[in-house]
Amino acid sequence: MDAVSIYVNYLAIVPTVVFGILLIISKPILKNCWKYFLSLFIVFCSFFILTGYFTSNSFHTLSFTAFYRTLINFPQSWYLGSTFQAPRYKLYNAVRQPISYRSGSIPSNNIVFIIDESVRGDHLSLNGYKRETTQFLDELNKKGLIKNWGIAVSGTTCSMTSNNLMLTGLTELPDVTYKVYQLPTIFQYAKAMGYKTYYFDGQVSQLWNGKNSDISDYGEWITSKDWKSPNKFDIDAEIAEKINEITTASTGNFIWINKVGVHKPYKNSYPNTETIWQPVSSDEDFTVIYDKNEAKEKIENEYDNAIKYNSNSFFRTLFDKGIPSASFFIYTSDHGQSLSENGETVSHCSNTKNEANVPLFMIANIKDLNQVDTGYKATHANLFATILDLMKFPEDKKAYNYATSLLKAKASDSQARYYFVGDLFGKGRSKKYPFDQY
Repeated sequence: MDAVSIYVNYLAIVPTVVFGILLIISKPILKNCWKYFLSLFIVFCSFFILTGYFTSNSFHTLSFTAFYRTLINFPQSWYLGSTFQAPRYKLYNAVRQPISYRSGSIPSNNIVFIIDESVRGDHLSLNGYKRETTQFLDELNKKGLIKNWGIAVSGTTCSMTSNNLMLTGLTELPDVTYKVYQLPTIFQYAKAMGYKTYYFDGQVSQLWNGKNSDISDYGEWITSKDWKSPNKFDIDAEIAEKINEITTASTGNFIWINKVGVHKPYKNSYPNTETIWQPVSSDEDFTVIYDKNEAKEKIENEYDNAIKYNSNSFFRTLFDKGIPSASFFIYTSDHGQSLSENGETVSHCSNTKNEANVPLFMIANIKDLNQVDTGYKATHANLFATILDLMKFPEDKKAYNYATSLLKAKASDSQARYYFVGDLFGKGRSKKYPFDQY
């Protein structure tokens, strides 16, 4: 998950401070110290200008320059601001818009929102992929238990920005007025409708999605450090078991899940005994950057092995007792992946179409599935309103003009879809990219 770099990047301050101190104490003549501070200042300003020109200060997770992106750009934008806007911490600390409406009845269903990690929609056999990567889902589909919108489009190509858009339902990008910090979250709506709320995170133990003030709405917040599985690739099955316990025993639950999924390195997402397609890489690193000498066949084999193991272990565990009645399971991924098939150097957080290619489907009992039109070309933006409709939240009480609900959208309503790359607030070279045209 890309947000991990936020914490790692602070380490950049340590070598910089140490370097400055050494420059001072290495010269006995104090009056010359200003020259070395000036030199240090010039070096970092030059670095900022050059990297800003080539990358817009948007760096990939754990890359060398990511350390210095935070050191140089983050303190200024977060704490100082500019002549055009207040420091971001003030915008971040703004109070979210409250939900004044309160339901007078107890909810009678469960809503489970499953967000996978780095799963590309066209690599699921459920969507016609050449390899059988989603055997269990294929079986459910044959029984009519899945409403599948096929290939959907993610809001962005990075985990943190994508999740924050789904959390708030924001559709206006770039977000020049910082509404992502102000709009109510889906958890606020859930609590207003009387749902018991859960947030299950298999990836990290720190807050990365939403704001500190949102935690009270998350209800039971279980993070990566709380799961007991000794192997990371089995955490998702443990999460599925927990969801199974809740949804088979009660109703009135809203559960948000960030799965571990299949983040690069893909070989860490499945046990060696589950290596179906070969050859695979013997040495893959943890960055999002691909080794230019790595065979594309190995990357694809690793990725498909990871999807097959993760998907089947998660969904088989989730529904080992069948699909609970009056329960709706909405599934997508935070973003897709490039697999270096077209010469890409990174797996995600860039601007290629495959990085915005995600699955989107809903699982429920046949009697609970609405007569929806899966011919509609869906995006992440449609999910917020879909969940509100499942909650039966009154249309006239909504706090924002959300995108169309998938329970109401028709194929004829389909429009050109876009995904966003870069800073949500429009800084640097952030931009909307077309996914398809209609």
